Amino acid sequence: MESNTIKQSNVNTLPQMPAPFQKITAHTPWFVTKSVVALALNQLFKTACADDTLAFLINKKVAVNLLDSGIKFSITSDGKRIIVLPYNHQADLKLSGTVYAMMLLMSQQADADGLFFKRQLLSEGDTELGLFVKNFLSSIDSEQSKLHHFSLRLSHKLVQLIDAKGRLFSQLKANS
Repeated sequence: MESNTIKQSNVNTLPQMPAPFQKITAHTPWFVTKSVVALALNQLFKTACADDTLAFLINKKVAVNLLDSGIKFSITSDGKRIIVLPYNHQADLKLSGTVYAMMLLMSQQADADGLFFKRQLLSEGDTELGLFVKNFLSSIDSEQSKLHHFSLRLSHKLVQLIDAKGRLFSQLKANS
């Protein structure tokens, strides 16, 4: 197994959440984070919750660590909705990555396999559950939900904006 230093340095090759936002999200009370994440996930995956697509999460826990935001949580399902829990180091599956990597994944601008291969999205634990999560995310039809379609478009635009900012700063450094 590789050291955390190697993993962290590979993750850092992606754009990071700006420091002021990192401070805000890292110090947001848990009940606020839990409420926002639960509302967002249940709205985004409303159809999947209704048609048992998320049955693979029943009695399973997936821990999510958004490395550059300080936001950590776990999710599971009761068969009708996604339940957000405190981060669980003993979760069946642990996913770690930057907000940017998760936006790339959720907006389907990057393949999960590519993000894992580049170590920009890290997975540890139950391989079968990881495959279920990956296949679920890649099978989402943005036309099923107007909110999901909106979030995909928003994520796509944010990724473009972050990329443009990165190119501008690179050009400024090269010219100075």
